Amino acid sequence: AEALPCDVYGSISNERIQSYELARPLLYYDVNSEDARLAPIKAKINEFIEQKKHENILTEASVYFRKDGGWMTINPDEKYTPASMQKVPIMIACLKEVEKDPSFLQKKIYFDNHFGELPKQNIKAFVLTEHKYYTVNDLLHYMIAYSDNDALNLLFQHMNRNNIKQLYEDLKLEVPDMTKDEYTIGVVNFSKFFRILLNATYLNNDLSEMALKLLSESTYKEGITRNIPADVKVAHKFGERVAGDIRELHEFAIVYRGRKAFTLGIMTRGHDLKQLSDVLSGISDIVYKDLTPATASDKQIKPSMAGIR
Repeated sequence: AEALPCDVYGSISNERIQSYELARPLLYYDVNSEDARLAPIKAKINEFIEQKKHENILTEASVYFRKDGGWMTINPDEKYTPASMQKVPIMIACLKEVEKDPSFLQKKIYFDNHFGELPKQNIKAFVLTEHKYYTVNDLLHYMIAYSDNDALNLLFQHMNRNNIKQLYEDLKLEVPDMTKDEYTIGVVNFSKFFRILLNATYLNNDLSEMALKLLSESTYKEGITRNIPADVKVAHKFGERVAGDIRELHEFAIVYRGRKAFTLGIMTRGHDLKQLSDVLSGISDIVYKDLTPATASDKQIKPSMAGIR
């Protein structure tokens, strides 16, 4: 991490957990204005989005990009159905239970048969085996790496759901009804789940690391990671939703370059999932190619409070 150049970024605010009597744990800080140095890359992404709208590939797109404490966003007020992106807060809430009871990770849960009333998954390459026991650890892997809905539902039935409510309240977000598909959220607010994992400010260090490793095992490769070199570590999660002729496809990622990382969140709406995956990939290409390749200095750890992003 590098020292925060306040003269460039402007004033700073922070978000703290308020649910303790005396302690006020820091979740993340926020600079109250966009980083002017990101204006050129924002312009490139805006131009790309407008072109895709002109081609009738996109109806809406929102972007959040954060690097070295500075950020920029495009169309932040638009809201989308997060769909399978909701598996990220479910994972965090499960791991919060592991903090209190480490044995929960090895709890065995019997999977009788597939849940019959789950939303259809169009992007799916894995199914759980029926009539078999799975540990919570196994189910977390299948839920995140393969975005499996059966794994999600098994965890949801056996976890402490109050942890979900507490997580959203701690982040000052509207608490969703996880049994319904009506919740919407914007790109900036959803980025908070990835920020608290990168900062290790909600879960302890080991469980934050575990969560990010699970996200780095995601098998979805058609969006942000499509053209990123295979040796670059990326912790990411996608979500897709089909409602009539409207399609939504979203992805959030933390991309690691040496000892540094940048966060990219993209939420899209259109009429074709394949075309929307091309939009995710296209925006990712603009960001990744625009960044200066990692240098030797990136590999040095520079202790600083600005490590909380």
